[in-house]
Formats: sequence, C-alpha cells, structure tokens
Amino acid sequence: MECILSARMPFGKIFYCFGESRLTVLIVGASSGIGRGISKAFSSAGYDLLVCGRNVDALEETVNLCLSEAKENAKVVPIVGDLTVAGTCQRVIDEAVSKFDRIDVVVNNAGMLIPGSALSDLKVEDFNTLMKNNVQSAVELSLCALKHLLKTKGCVVNVSSICGRRPMPNRVFYSMSKAAMDMFTKTMALDLAPHGVRVNSVNPGLIPTQIHIRTGDPTMANVEEVLPGLFSLYLKPASIFYCQSTKLSFKQKCKVLSSHVNKAYVFEYAAFMATPKIPAVRLGTIEEVAESVLFLASDKASYITGQLLGVDGGLSL
Repeated sequence: MECILSARMPFGKIFYCFGESRLTVLIVGASSGIGRGISKAFSSAGYDLLVCGRNVDALEETVNLCLSEAKENAKVVPIVGDLTVAGTCQRVIDEAVSKFDRIDVVVNNAGMLIPGSALSDLKVEDFNTLMKNNVQSAVELSLCALKHLLKTKGCVVNVSSICGRRPMPNRVFYSMSKAAMDMFTKTMALDLAPHGVRVNSVNPGLIPTQIHIRTGDPTMANVEEVLPGLFSLYLKPASIFYCQSTKLSFKQKCKVLSSHVNKAYVFEYAAFMATPKIPAVRLGTIEEVAESVLFLASDKASYITGQLLGVDGGLSL
C-alpha cells in the first residue's frame, strides 16, 4: 500500500493511503449548472463524490457525466433531498459517512433566486424562503459535517455570489442572504483554523449556466439563473432594440412589443449590455468557477482560510 504525506501546514498533517483513503467530497446543489460543473471537476481530479440535489433526473445526468470523467475509478453516489426539510442535512451526512467512511470536503452550493422586486413589492415570505435555502441549509449541513471534518482536517467551500459583496438592483433579500453566507464563511474559518479545518468561499459574478439558453426555448427560471436581476431589467429595451434593428412590418413590431421577444434574445441583449461593465469584458464560465472551488479544496490552498474568492472578471472592484 503506497502512502504519501500531505502537509496541510499550518493546519495539520495527515497520511493519505491510495486504495483505501481516497478523498471524499460532498457537493450539494449538484443537479445542474455550477454544481454540476463542480462535481465534474472533483471527479476528474480523482475524488469520491456524494452529490445531492432535489431533481432526480437532473441528478442522474450529473452522476453519469461525473462517471464518464472519473479518474482512477472514483465513485459517484447520488442522494436526492431538499436541505430545507427537517432532518435532511443529517441524513445526507450519515449517507456520506456510510458510503465512504469519511468526509474531506463539503461544498455548499445549494440555493435559489427569487425574481427581483421593487422595495415596495417585497414580501416577508420571500425573505424567509431565501434565508432558509441560501443560508440556513448551508449552516445546518456544515454543523452536521463538522465532527467528520475535524477528523480529516478537511475543509468547507461555500458558493456565494458577487451580490454578497456588491449590491445589485432589485436583489435586496438575495444580496442579504449572500452577505450572511460570506460572514458565516469568515467567522467559521476563524473558529476552526486552530483545529485544522479551512473554510472559504467562491463568489461568482455573471456566469451563464444553461447551455440551452441559446437554443431559443429557455424558461424564465433559466434566464434568471443565468443573469440574476437582468431579465426584468432588459426585457423591454431588448424588445424595442429588436424591433429597431430588424426588418419587421409595423404589424410584426406591434406583436413583438405586446408579447416581447424570444427570451433567448433577451439573454443575448442582457449579456451585450452587461459585459462592458465587467473589466474583463466577458462573462465567466462554469469551468472557471469549478476550478476555483477545486483549488480552495486542495492542499495547494493549505494556507488559505476565511477568504471570499471573487470569480467575476473584476466586476466586484
């Protein structure tokens, strides 16, 4: 049995024995988008995975993708569950330990976005829903996993958002939830650093997360996921711009303005309007976010804890 020393200084030293002690990562919110990309990155790096999500079919797609990319026969185990339901977080942790006998990394990627509203239209129910999905579930899962992370000198990587550091229009509750997540990252990191457990966050900017958004048949939810806050902002101007820049009859223009253009076009227009505001002058990719999470979970980041890594092309500057 071949063993190597992994020096996680100053956080501690542990031996990894290939064949018996492959590193295990638990990724929640793994059904699609960034969560799926993170899962793929870890499976390609040779980790054993337990991937959690709410959508059975989508989670199965994630599993199949990870298995096709898996390195050194890494295992991928799915578990379907809603982390906001009482008892689910503990069940997920118990399942992970039962399958792999260890947890080295927890990636908190589960969350949601409710379409933005003006301050006068905000509902307390939406605040409660967002805080429960975006903050409480991550806190509960991390606490349930803590004793196992202390054993392995492991780490937590939270997937937050640029909205936690920079306010966006019509995103009051969402931004509040992400700011809370960021402070949870920092305070948890401070408390756990003496015990050899690291906690960091990746804060993505504008990241397209649905490839089929360009096929012409996206849903409102997909557009909102791709560019949070921009759909409602750009729907009307995109419709007008479309009418002005295309050869349509007066009747056709009236039809467009009354029913609005294809949602995929709104996405393209929103991206066109947004990218000049990004210093890098482009949108980010799922792969760039996933590789950042993988880096923070690795020994290459052994002296990094309590940090909020912006993957946003400089938009947060």
